[in-house]
Amino acid sequence: MRGRGRSIAASVLLGIALLAALVAANVFASKSTRAWDLTRFGNNTLAPQSVLAARNLTSDLQVIGLFRPTQPGDQAEAEALIALYAQQSPHVHYRSANVDTDVADVKLYSVTEADTVVLDYNGKTQLLLPGSQTEQDFTSALLKLESSRVPMVCWAVGDAERELSDVTKSTGYSSVESLLTRNNFAHRDLILSQVTAIPSDCDELVILDPTTPIGDKPVAAVDAYLAAGGRLLVAAEPWPKDPKSTAALNAILKPYAVAFSGALVVEADPSRASAQDPAIAVVINYGQSPITRDVQGIASFFPRSTAITGTAPAG
Repeated sequence: MRGRGRSIAASVLLGIALLAALVAANVFASKSTRAWDLTRFGNNTLAPQSVLAARNLTSDLQVIGLFRPTQPGDQAEAEALIALYAQQSPHVHYRSANVDTDVADVKLYSVTEADTVVLDYNGKTQLLLPGSQTEQDFTSALLKLESSRVPMVCWAVGDAERELSDVTKSTGYSSVESLLTRNNFAHRDLILSQVTAIPSDCDELVILDPTTPIGDKPVAAVDAYLAAGGRLLVAAEPWPKDPKSTAALNAILKPYAVAFSGALVVEADPSRASAQDPAIAVVINYGQSPITRDVQGIASFFPRSTAITGTAPAG
C-alpha cells in the first residue's frame, strides 16, 4: 500500500497541474496553423497542454539557443521541439548563438553551461539546461513565464505524515516535490497540529497518510478551509497503526458523505485482478475528466486496498 499511496499522490498532483494549465490557457486559446503528423508515435505533435501554453502567449517570446558547434545533435533536437511551439504561436521567435563567442547573451542571462536554451518573456527569463529540454520542461517554463502568481501547495506535517523532504524510496515523496516544482507549483510545510485556520494562500492542502490522530482543532480548521472553497488531497494506508488517524480523516470527509471503510477490497471478477489475486484490484476506466483523458485503458494496480464508502453530494 505504501507504493500505491505514493503513486496516487504523484498522479493526482500532476493531473492537478495539467488541469490548471488547461483551464487557464483554454480561455485564451485561438486558431492557428495546423500541420499533419504522420509519424507513428506522434513525435511531431505537441501535447494539448503544450499547444495551449503556446497559444496563450500575448507578446513575443525570445528563445535563444546557446550551443557549442561541436555538439550539433543536441542543437538539432532542441530546435525541432522549438519549431513545434513556433507553429502554434507567431510570438515564438528563435535564434541560435555560439556559447563560446556570444559573450553578451551569456553575460545577460548568466549562462554557465553550453547547450542552454534561454526563454525571455516580458522581462522574465527561464533557462533550460542540458538534460532538461523536453516538451514538459519547455511547457513548464512557459507556464511560469505566463503566470502572474505561483500556486501554493501546503503539505501537512507534524502527525507523522509522508514528507516531501523524505528521499527514502519506499516511503519518501521527494519525487513529488520535483514534480511540483517542474509544474510551476510552490510548496511549504504546514504543521497541522499548530493551526487554528488554514492560511488563505494555500491553493491546495495535502494530508498524506497521517499515522497519529489529527486533533479536533485542526479538523475544524480543515473543514472551514474546504467550506470556503479550499482544495484538499487526502490519502491514507488502509490499515494504519492507530485507527484513530483514519477516524480523524473520516471526520474531515464527513461533510462530503464519504469515508475510508477499513475493509479489504476483494475483486470477484478474475479479469480485473492481477495474476489471479483477488486482493489486487486492477482499474482501467477512470471516468470522464481532463485529468484522466490520457490514461483511459491504462491499468492501475491497487494491492490490498480499502474501500471509500458513501456517495458524494451532487456538485
